[in-house]
Amino acid sequence: MSTHADTAAKCVLGSRNDDYGNPHPDFAGIALMWSGLLNVRLTEHLTATDVALMMTALKLRRHAHKAKDDNIVDAHGYLLCLEWIETGKRPLPRADEVWETIEEVATGAGITCPTCKKQKPCLCDK
Repeated sequence: MSTHADTAAKCVLGSRNDDYGNPHPDFAGIALMWSGLLNVRLTEHLTATDVALMMTALKLRRHAHKAKDDNIVDAHGYLLCLEWIETGKRPLPRADEVWETIEEVATGAGITCPTCKKQKPCLCDK
């Protein structure tokens, strides 16, 4: 059974990372843009940590208004990004996901053949 935190980890450590890269430079860029927009109200620039916290707060506020799984998944995701930003280390996936990936690589499962576009193992290698 997958939890909201598991779903968030798959996004942050998978597709989100592929789309936007390491959250620190991404969130730092957002912080600069928000700082520029808010420059008359701020005494100092926002940080990547501020962005992670404010995006988490946004998702929690939305959830308080209307409960949706997406809000909880996203809040977990932003907190996972916060951990990555503050430690400078990409969080590790759960152990069972690591073993699943190792099994897929070892057996060829989940790998598409570039020649025939079928799941490996295929007959193209023979």
